[in-house]
Amino acid sequence: ALEASMRENVTMLCSLRNWDAIQKMQSLLGGDFDAELHRKPRPLVRGAAPDPAKLEEVPEDSPFAQGGCLFIEGTAGIGKIELAEHMVEYAAANLCMLPVFGTVGPRVSDPERLGVELLRSTIGVF
Repeated sequence: ALEASMRENVTMLCSLRNWDAIQKMQSLLGGDFDAELHRKPRPLVRGAAPDPAKLEEVPEDSPFAQGGCLFIEGTAGIGKIELAEHMVEYAAANLCMLPVFGTVGPRVSDPERLGVELLRSTIGVF
């Protein structure tokens, strides 16, 4: 039930063509948003080749073309989780890659920990 609810939220929110966040994300991913991507779970196929047409749509300066970091930040309730969910689904289905995500919440009692966790997460990827 939770998975179906999340898929519905992603589809509804990311289908808003005039939402700045999805426009920016799709400009990095290439192509257009397709709600069908989120309608049903898709199995990941080990060793599958990416769709060449989708790869051609990815801009050269995108982190999805050459690698790199992408930060999604903002206040609670603006769709960051749905945007990240779409990004992972799109990258897995069309580009045969699985982006790595991390999250860092506020640390009121230990303000330096935010930077330490970010550095540890970034270095941990390599």
